[in-house]
Amino acid sequence: MDVVSSGASVLAFIGVALQSTKSIYNVISAIRNGTEETLQLASAVEDMQRTLEQLTRMLSLSAVDEQQDFTELERLVRKCSIDLSQFSDRLEKIHPDPGESAVGKAWKRVKVLLKKEDFLQMWTVFHHHLTILGLQLAILQR
Repeated sequence: MDVVSSGASVLAFIGVALQSTKSIYNVISAIRNGTEETLQLASAVEDMQRTLEQLTRMLSLSAVDEQQDFTELERLVRKCSIDLSQFSDRLEKIHPDPGESAVGKAWKRVKVLLKKEDFLQMWTVFHHHLTILGLQLAILQR
């Protein structure tokens, strides 16, 4: 894959990941009286969004060497994007719809309480991707 295609591919995966972070944050922030795990996950989602936006700026502004090989960055961002999309899909299932009945909304809130371990697992994955992508960002900024 040539350098331009590789960079464009990274930007496409970042775009998908950013959409997922927004969706995840909307669901997490709608949880009233969230647990510590919920708050930690919301913070990690915001951090991920900032990191992805910084990567986008770095790549969009061509602040990196034009001969830079983005193959590894593309692989890392693709994996992150896939994980975030899966989390987004999972969380959308427990997010109440505006037209949903009160019983349906209450049940979904109960399901959120039952999923504490899921929030911890999501936070772990977010933290992993944040660490790796943050390192990649630091390398690009050198």
